Amino acid sequence: MDMKKKKERGNEANLPEKTEGFELSMAKNEESTNGAREAENSASSAIKKMAKNGKKMKNNVLAEVESSAEKGNAENLKDMATKGVENAEKMASKDVASTENMNAEEEGLESADLAENNENSENAENDENVNKKTNVMLGVNKAKDKANKTKNKQTEDKVKKAEDRAKRKAEKAKLREGKKAKIDKTARRKKLFITLYVLAFLAVLGVVAGVICFYLVTPDIDKTPENVRVECYDGDFFVVCDYQDKFDYQFVVEEEIDGKYVTVISASSPINTFSLSESNIVLGAGSRFRIKVAFINENGARGDYSKEIEWTRMVSLDKPNARVDRNVVSWDAVDFAEGYYLKIIHNDVCDNFDVGNALSYTLTGSGTYQIYVIATAGDGFYFSSSDQLKVEL
Repeated sequence: MDMKKKKERGNEANLPEKTEGFELSMAKNEESTNGAREAENSASSAIKKMAKNGKKMKNNVLAEVESSAEKGNAENLKDMATKGVENAEKMASKDVASTENMNAEEEGLESADLAENNENSENAENDENVNKKTNVMLGVNKAKDKANKTKNKQTEDKVKKAEDRAKRKAEKAKLREGKKAKIDKTARRKKLFITLYVLAFLAVLGVVAGVICFYLVTPDIDKTPENVRVECYDGDFFVVCDYQDKFDYQFVVEEEIDGKYVTVISASSPINTFSLSESNIVLGAGSRFRIKVAFINENGARGDYSKEIEWTRMVSLDKPNARVDRNVVSWDAVDFAEGYYLKIIHNDVCDNFDVGNALSYTLTGSGTYQIYVIATAGDGFYFSSSDQLKVEL
C-alpha cells in the first residue's frame, strides 16, 4: 500500500496543480460524516439482526412447547419455555450492550483515526485526483488510439478500395484493348477479304472484256501471206513474203533433224522480212528447212499460216579462173569442186561437155566460140561458173 502511494505521489508531479484548501476541508468533513453514518448503520443492522434471531429462537421454543403439550409434557415444557425466553432476553440484552460497546469503541476508533483520516484525506484526495486524471489521460490515450486505429483502418480501406478500383480499371482497360484488337483483326481480315474479292472480280472482268474484245472488236484475218521465199543478200539469207500494211508477221522455221522436222524459230516481226543468218540456228551446207508465215493483228490475234516451203542451204563454189591460149581452154582447180563441164556456144549452137576433173579442154574447128567453165559439187553446194570467154579461130 505504501509503495502504491509513493508511486501515485511520484506521478502527481506530472499532473495539474492541486485543489484549493477550502474544497479539501469540505471533502474531509464529508468523508468523516459518511464514515460515522456507515458505522451507525452497521450497529443498527447488527442489533436488528440479533433481535430477529432472539425472536426467532423464542418462536421456535414456543412451537416446541406447544408440540410437547399435546403429548402430556406441558408443565415441563412450559418451564423450559420460560427459561428459554429468559435466556433469549438476556442474550438480546447482552447483544445490545455488546453492540453499544462496539459503537463506543467504534466512536473511539473514529476519534482516534480522525486525525489520521484528516491527515491522509489530502493524500486520498490527491490520489483520487491522480486516479481521475490518470483515468482521463488513459481515456484520452485510448480515444486517441481508437481514433488512430479507426483512421488507419479507414486509410487502409481507402487504399484497398483505390487498389481495387485501379485493378478493375486495369482489367476493364485490358478487356477493352482485347476487344479493340479483336475488332481491328476482324476489320483487317474483312478488308483483306474485300480486297481479294475486288481483285478477283476485276480479274474475271478483265478476262471477260478480253474475250469480248477478241471475238467482237478484233477483225477476222481472212488472208495468208503470199510468195514466201528465201533470198540471199551479200551472203546472208532472209525469209521474205509479199508486203501487207494492215498486219504484222509471224515466222515459223522447222529444221530436219534425224529425219524429223523440229521447230527451231517462232518469232514475230513488224516487217515482211526475217533474217535467218542472225538467228540462233546453224545454216550448215545441205541443211533442210520448212518455212511458213502468218499475219498478226494489233491485238495479237493470229491468222492462218501460209503454205509451207522447203529450202535447202546451198553454198556457192568459187568461180573457176579460166583462160584461153590459142585453141586450148584451161582453168585452176576450185575448192570443194567434184568436177567440171564446159558450156560452148558455136555458130549459135550451145553444147555442154563434161570433162570430169580435167583442168583443160582443146577446141577443134574454126569460127567464133563463147566458152563458160562451170565447177560442180554435191551436198548442198551451188554450181559456179567462170566469166565468159570469147575465142576466134
